[in-house]
Amino acid sequence: MIKNYSILIFLFFLVGRLLSQDFLNTDLDGIISGSSSLPFNWENVPFDDVTCTAELANGATPDLTDLFGPESITGVLGNPYSGNTFVSGVVADSFQEGIMQTVSGFNPNTTYSINFQQSVVKQINGLDQSGSWAVYIDTLLAGISMPTFSDVPFNSIAFIWEERSITFTATSTTHTIKLLPMDDDSNSVPSTTDITGALRMGIDSIFISSCNFEIGLGEDETICVGEHLMLDASISNASYLWQDSSSNATLNISEKGSYWVAVTFENCTLIDSIHISEEECQLIPSLPTIFTPNGDGMNDRLVPIDNKGITTINTIIFNRWGKKVYETNNPLIEWDGRINGDDASEGVYFWVISYTDIYGVAKQVKGSVTLTR
Repeated sequence: MIKNYSILIFLFFLVGRLLSQDFLNTDLDGIISGSSSLPFNWENVPFDDVTCTAELANGATPDLTDLFGPESITGVLGNPYSGNTFVSGVVADSFQEGIMQTVSGFNPNTTYSINFQQSVVKQINGLDQSGSWAVYIDTLLAGISMPTFSDVPFNSIAFIWEERSITFTATSTTHTIKLLPMDDDSNSVPSTTDITGALRMGIDSIFISSCNFEIGLGEDETICVGEHLMLDASISNASYLWQDSSSNATLNISEKGSYWVAVTFENCTLIDSIHISEEECQLIPSLPTIFTPNGDGMNDRLVPIDNKGITTINTIIFNRWGKKVYETNNPLIEWDGRINGDDASEGVYFWVISYTDIYGVAKQVKGSVTLTR
């Protein structure tokens, strides 16, 4: 479909978001004068840009959208998150419709957050129910937002907006920031019936904030079936929003899935995510057969090789004559090879671990470890 568009230039600043570095027209307001109209101060990401997968120029032309869009018969319409208009863009075979703007005023080596609202808009031949936005800083991918899901009809005018944020560290005072819709499955074929086919995503209320804090849910993790894991995003005086709408600093989980949290502190929002897998675990703690507490920073403490699925634990270590030299309830044990502050002699030590697994079963295991320096 060939689209004609005009770029209207107008200086617009959102009250309360005037920063030394921010987008012009963060609210994506503009005048719709046909298909492929753009918000003031924004450009489309060209089809020949290295970040764009569109194959032709008319496959890289997003649409300024409102409740009464010029393509409303196809479902290219909807409720803005704020202001009068928003941008919607397609991901389909030979299409990827994104927007971009060049922003100045960054401090190199400073971390910033690109914050925005996203939604699944759909259209008559683009019924995919979930998708994301990719954020590029110049030509480098900063991140892809957690997907948003929607099962409302393609011509809905009341879809749900969800907040997302992607962080990056500035390497220059000026960067061109590009936002492109992304499908979270491999099917991008337009269809009037397939709900996993082509996708139209919406974006609105895009702004930049500098962040002087960090959050970290850690690397993706595997837990035992039936095990609980506490995700902790604690930041003093911050507010929290998890994917299940809870607002505590921590989230207790007990099953596999993808989890995310948005942490807001001093007008800056960071979002982190983690994927949890499950496995059937052998619920027996195991220790290495040797450790070397010589101060070289490697293997200096006795810690378990595996203690998954263990809820409580007591470890007692004996010397070769059966005298207790160390006892702890620490799940990580962390014996540093000292006895009453003095280096323990090299040699074989014996341990007894009494523990309770996630099913409430009390057990005991024994073994030995060689201490060498």
